[in-house]
Amino acid sequence: MKNIVFVSPYGHLGAHSGARRRAEALIHTMHQDKLLVTCISPWLPPNGTNHIFSTLDGSLYSRLKNLFKIMSVLHKIKPDLVISESPLCPFSFGRFKVFHVIHDTKFFSAYARHGASLVKIFQWLSVRIADKVITVSNAERLRISKHLGIPDTKVLVSYNGISEEWIKRPRPPTSKSRKFDILYVSNFAIHKGHLRLLELIKDKNYSLAFVGSDFGELSACKQYADRQRLNVTFFSNLSESDLISIYDDSRLFVFPSEFEGFGMPFIEARARGLPVLANCILVFGELQSLIGGHIVDFNDNEKVVSLLSTILSDQTQNYAPPVTLHDFRWKSISAKILSV
Repeated sequence: MKNIVFVSPYGHLGAHSGARRRAEALIHTMHQDKLLVTCISPWLPPNGTNHIFSTLDGSLYSRLKNLFKIMSVLHKIKPDLVISESPLCPFSFGRFKVFHVIHDTKFFSAYARHGASLVKIFQWLSVRIADKVITVSNAERLRISKHLGIPDTKVLVSYNGISEEWIKRPRPPTSKSRKFDILYVSNFAIHKGHLRLLELIKDKNYSLAFVGSDFGELSACKQYADRQRLNVTFFSNLSESDLISIYDDSRLFVFPSEFEGFGMPFIEARARGLPVLANCILVFGELQSLIGGHIVDFNDNEKVVSLLSTILSDQTQNYAPPVTLHDFRWKSISAKILSV
């Protein structure tokens, strides 16, 4: 039996974090496949999974102290494989394989959080300790190779996935009247482009739905929407079922973000058959090549507004996904990781 340990030692700002949902989904899938799975985290994993509480949130001293405790636990467990999200990868001393996860390289960008310099040092060391590095897109694979100086062949691309509910739940007919013209699902951070989108449509009579948690920009978005008397509805902390219902009640998904490691809502929108209009960043071009969508430079205001109008006025828009979503199903993602 394969003995696998997930080291996910952060709270991830709650259960709606993409990183946490990814870990939970992989743990659940591997557990269903009769693998022995242990999760080291501050949050409770899916039922039936062995759990050891530990966290690397807090001061630098407490993080380093707890990291060494985690390494001690790992050497007692004697796993076959450790999948670690810690910036400082556990030292295996040859006793087990380590796959080091980097969800995105935001720490090299203008949108890096506080402490990015230390994160860069830890990541540089970790990619050299690990047997493999896992990231979520080819766009990120290239950035990791460039910024951290390792061969791109060492980096395994493992897409984020969606639950079967997104695929199997019946979609509404294309003739159904929908409440929202435009939907955007993303946390309210400055690089996500919420305000840019509002400015672009301020003279249009569109109805919008924004879904996301506040990372500093929510108040500014609400104030702008009020000043311009825009028809915007704000949602947060939705259940998966309610989130699917919002997609099914929308006509177009718009993704103006300036930086993404992956962009899970792009997949969600296509899974529910929505047309997608996304900014021309590398990862969105990658997703478009797999499941369709429209790519446009959101700095070109006239072109964006024109495409919005064209897509929304097309009453014959086909909402069915153009290709299968095999690469974005957790069973396929899990199998790919374990085959390496």
